[in-house]
Amino acid sequence: MNKHFKKIKAKYEKDGLALTIKKIYTFLTAYTVRYLTYNRSNQKKWKALKDAYKGKRVFLIGNGPSLNETPLYMLKNEYAICFNRVNILFERLAWRPEFYACVDGTVVQDNADEINKLILPEVKHAFFTDFHMFQFDNIKKQIDNRPNVQWLYSGVSSFSVDMPKIGPCPTVALAALQILPYLGFSEIYILGMDMNYKIHTTVKEMEHNQIQSEDDDDPNHFDPRYFGKGKKYHQPTASVMDNTFKALENAREKLKQLTTTKVYNATYGGIMEVFERVGFDTLFTSYTEQEKFDLFADSFRPIFPVKTFDELNEKVETLVDVEEDQLKQLTHFMLNKAEFLKKSGKLIFDYIPYGPYQDKYLLIKR
Repeated sequence: MNKHFKKIKAKYEKDGLALTIKKIYTFLTAYTVRYLTYNRSNQKKWKALKDAYKGKRVFLIGNGPSLNETPLYMLKNEYAICFNRVNILFERLAWRPEFYACVDGTVVQDNADEINKLILPEVKHAFFTDFHMFQFDNIKKQIDNRPNVQWLYSGVSSFSVDMPKIGPCPTVALAALQILPYLGFSEIYILGMDMNYKIHTTVKEMEHNQIQSEDDDDPNHFDPRYFGKGKKYHQPTASVMDNTFKALENAREKLKQLTTTKVYNATYGGIMEVFERVGFDTLFTSYTEQEKFDLFADSFRPIFPVKTFDELNEKVETLVDVEEDQLKQLTHFMLNKAEFLKKSGKLIFDYIPYGPYQDKYLLIKR
């Protein structure tokens, strides 16, 4: 008893009364939360998923800027797991991911309404940690406990492929790398995990390395609105990134020891070299060019029907060296991919982008 009292006293001296009380409350309620998590329904759902996708391949889709270089329409007939505010991407796609995960208490709390209304109805399986140990967030209070929601136990100290136990996740991709082998996938292809983060400067500093963006100018994701104005998340400082890279390296070694699952990095560019690189295009060599175009066009055909790329080129002008003010006067146009990438941070507010297909982007006014 004296030993525990000394620990509480040390916490009080370090953190102050309010934070100490919060931590003690967190500790006492954690077991209750996890008891509720380990109900029969949750266990039954996890048991049903064991090796349910044995021998299949899956795409782990991060949210980096390189997604704007990636022909994501090619994934319409593939399994994919996406994260956090991926719903911003939905308007560009004719498909929805099979799986979704969010394990950051700050992101869940800040976007719970969006997750419940826009993401959960769209995915087959959604994974959340029941309780965020380091941020003292009870995620179960934020997320609707729907039939497609499954809870993870986040108190395990090391990388785990024995669901629902899950090890530390400095990036949500670490959660996926633990979940997907349990589901039986033999190959995981990573996309959009650029890892060359920039410090977000137009922000308000908060506690525990949290920040709140002051403008729609997120420099680290596929859309400047991703962690845009008013959104809370964690600043990608050097120490955070160092910890993340070490965790990914550990995951690579653990996957070799614990599973037969192979992990490849098919990201366009970026600096993440932890996993072997493969070219995205090499994964779809069986498709004809017309089949690729049809997948591309499926995203916008409901509002702009065309049958072939030649027809699209006839109907829509490809613009070169046009000022942004001129672009805003048009209802639709195409840009070369390189030019779109330069202007995407501003065009995205007025246009929905589709592509790239044959190094071109189609933009249709919102």
